[in-house]
Amino acid sequence: MITNLCRLLRARKRDDAGMGMLTVVLFLAVATALTVAVTSVVLTSLQTTNRDRQALGSLSTAEGGVAQAIQVIRTNPPGFFSCQEPSTWPTAPNPCASTTNPWISETNPQKVSSTGTIGSCVTGASCYAVWISTLHPYNPLPTADAAGTPSHSVVYRIHSTGVTGGGPAARTLQVDISAKLASFPIGVYGDEIDTSGDPGIHHESVFTKNCITGRSQDGASGSGLSFDAAPDNYDWGYDLPEAAHAASYISTTNNCTSSDSVHATGRGLANPYCANSTASGNRYDYFPYDQDAAGGDLTGTPCYNMWTSPVTGKQYATTSKFTMQDLYAVGYHPQGLTPAEYDALKQQAQATGTYFSSTPSRSDIQSALAPITSTGTSVLYIDGTGGTVSFGPGDVPSQFFRASDLTASCTTFTSLVVVVRNASMKYNATGHSGSDPSLVASFFVPEGTYSGQGSAQILGTIFASKVEMSGTQDFRMDQCFASNPPSLLLTLSQVKYHEVDTQNIQ
Repeated sequence: MITNLCRLLRARKRDDAGMGMLTVVLFLAVATALTVAVTSVVLTSLQTTNRDRQALGSLSTAEGGVAQAIQVIRTNPPGFFSCQEPSTWPTAPNPCASTTNPWISETNPQKVSSTGTIGSCVTGASCYAVWISTLHPYNPLPTADAAGTPSHSVVYRIHSTGVTGGGPAARTLQVDISAKLASFPIGVYGDEIDTSGDPGIHHESVFTKNCITGRSQDGASGSGLSFDAAPDNYDWGYDLPEAAHAASYISTTNNCTSSDSVHATGRGLANPYCANSTASGNRYDYFPYDQDAAGGDLTGTPCYNMWTSPVTGKQYATTSKFTMQDLYAVGYHPQGLTPAEYDALKQQAQATGTYFSSTPSRSDIQSALAPITSTGTSVLYIDGTGGTVSFGPGDVPSQFFRASDLTASCTTFTSLVVVVRNASMKYNATGHSGSDPSLVASFFVPEGTYSGQGSAQILGTIFASKVEMSGTQDFRMDQCFASNPPSLLLTLSQVKYHEVDTQNIQ
């Protein structure tokens, strides 16, 4: 019996040993599985973290492309961006498949690698590819257009794809940018306007809060300020006929009183004058579109809505009266531009070496402008210290000159913005033929006098404390300039930001 009991105990010990071994094996299997699972989770987490890091890096790279595109928008007018993105695209033929200009090409966008390579992406390196389309073309009209684009505004869409470290994660941004022209009178504005000689105004208007003297018959040669005669008298800035607008008075003499106004009663014809005839001698009825403080309601007169726009069909005018309220309505404020807009122009000039902290000489101006090769908008900014800034056609690079272009198909958009603070400015064009191309420019002289000598030919706008119109100066506006204002005078704002995943661009 004892022998049998011992045999049973030995058998149980062998069974316990087997169970222990099984337990160890099971424990090792569970531990291994847990280790594999934890390792897999850690690896997955690391891979996810790496992808997230690359995605964030790619997003940052794409934002770099957006920043570069914004700078291109700042320095190029609306006509530069000829890729129109219609609402039917991409189901319709892609209008942005250009290969000649990468900034407007979806199929061959501008690529910039972190290595500094422009035009392609280097495999394994961070890179962005960016292009710009136009959602709503620039609206040159003084009111919203049929598409709802506000006056003097354009909307762009920036498409920027970024990749970091060769991918695989890439990000694309679509950023919509609205650009609106700064508010100032588009034409010739002076707090004071003095006229002598025989200056001419072509396809723009003249504005002042005070008086305009020396007004002459439109479409005729002779002494005094004159505009083109109908029907070649369209003002491209305001969809109106060319005219003089004064919140005080307009006079054919050097006087400036209500009795000297072209609208004063008892001066040939009773107010208002719209017969456009001088047959009876000293008549003042050839200023049919002028407006000043002596004007009045045109209802019931032959002048009421006598002009019809060849572009929009709207009629003009209902009154020959002009007030400060009307001046503010065309964009006037006392300094021409806001402090922030002047600061932005100054910063651009400082970046391009065309900024002066004191009144420069002509040779200084010539040296500063000579290196400019840009075909967009450039700025010359002068913080004057009194005196007069003087320069002429020979001091300005030739790309800033062109003939007037009254078509919508223009392809030359280069223009110059000149700001002269705390000093006066003289554009000395003596010896410059009146048939020569015009300087395409926008002048801002808010504390001083703008004056021209000789046959100064200016295509653009002028804002000055005082404008002296002398000699045979010509001031012009055309459809090309009106549809492509200086880009540095456009204020940009972001209206949409959209992020999407995308494929590697390398």
